[in-house]
Amino acid sequence: MSAHQFLVTDNVVVNLGDAAILLAMQESLRAEFGPETIMRACFCAVTREAGAFADRYPELTFVPTLWHVVADGAAPRSVWSSAWRQSARWRFPSQARLAARRLPNLLLHPAELDLLRLYRDADAVLVTGGGLLGSSWTGAGHRHLRIAQYEAALALGKPLVFYAASYGPFRPGDPLPQLLRPVMERAAAVISRDSISTHVLRDQIGLRGANVHETIDEAVLLEPRTPRADLAPPRTRALRFGLAPHRWPWGGVADRAERQRAFEQQMAVVARSLLERYDADVILCTSHPRLPDTLHLEEDVPERIVDMLPQELQERAHPVGGFVHPAEYAAIMGGCDVVISSRLHGAILALAGGAPVIALAYEHKTPGFYEKAGLRDWALSMGDSSPEEILAVADTILSDGLAARERVREAVARARSIARQNRQIVARALAGR
Repeated sequence: MSAHQFLVTDNVVVNLGDAAILLAMQESLRAEFGPETIMRACFCAVTREAGAFADRYPELTFVPTLWHVVADGAAPRSVWSSAWRQSARWRFPSQARLAARRLPNLLLHPAELDLLRLYRDADAVLVTGGGLLGSSWTGAGHRHLRIAQYEAALALGKPLVFYAASYGPFRPGDPLPQLLRPVMERAAAVISRDSISTHVLRDQIGLRGANVHETIDEAVLLEPRTPRADLAPPRTRALRFGLAPHRWPWGGVADRAERQRAFEQQMAVVARSLLERYDADVILCTSHPRLPDTLHLEEDVPERIVDMLPQELQERAHPVGGFVHPAEYAAIMGGCDVVISSRLHGAILALAGGAPVIALAYEHKTPGFYEKAGLRDWALSMGDSSPEEILAVADTILSDGLAARERVREAVARARSIARQNRQIVARALAGR
């Protein structure tokens, strides 16, 4: 029997969280279908080639999305090339229908044909990312090409599985829910990773079938890996805290830059208080590492927070710069006594590493994960929680560190048990072809 082949599309591997999902998925699929299982990931990034991502994640196999091959194949720029790019939304799925009937494909250029072959060779097409299908993360320039890929998979008779993601929020009047409904209704499975996303699927997208499932984020299955020695200094004090802050667009706020500055000032207050109260140091690490041609950079956020600390405390604050592999991040932050993370996957990976984590939620996906894991009281609001509220939870965790660690162990075991359902749903989808 030949090895199973899976094509994964729409993952924004440029951020550490989505990379963690891919890495965990690959190991999970191999555990379910055998070690020879092949997973190819269509990376979503501003770069046309996967070079920087392939270098940093050699364990993964990257292939382009339809967006990349259309942009590459339509040069040079002209009215004709623009029309060619615009027409990909119907050309690609229509040619997939011809391929399903073994008819020639006359309307695809070589790069598009190569991508279509990947769809044809796959046993199933999996759509995943953190919260890729919402108004904020699926702009007008990408949504029709994404949907064209889903339609192509269905035209070829491939099981289409939307794999453990968050869905929404959608802005009022956004047509994306109506665009998604026809393909999601025909999908083998649509897996939500939180209860609010399940309501979005039912109430906003309008799915009524039995193909909707609710599980949890796949990244919790990722195992920590011993980090390179130069990433974080050795621990020399009684306690170590982890801080994983990020830059957030603060939708609905009049002055977004000022709101971000206020958040960073709050994080500096929290860090200062912890360092003054305890014999401790603090590791600061973003889950959005610097990569070539990355549009969204966050390394300056930890650096600014350190600069806000008194001079005598700055030597006990260690920002981690450069690229950090998700498995190494889990080990670095998992070695802390308390972690405070404003990114969901910064929290998930630190939990997987064994640390108690206070999660600062900016969307529904964070309390959704913590609810399922049994840690809801450790999830606070990124926008509304005061430094005093955050410190109160940290003090409670530190009052019985052994009990907190045991609680984390139980929560991760519970979450991993739920996450294994993701691959079992894929197996049922393949069995029902």
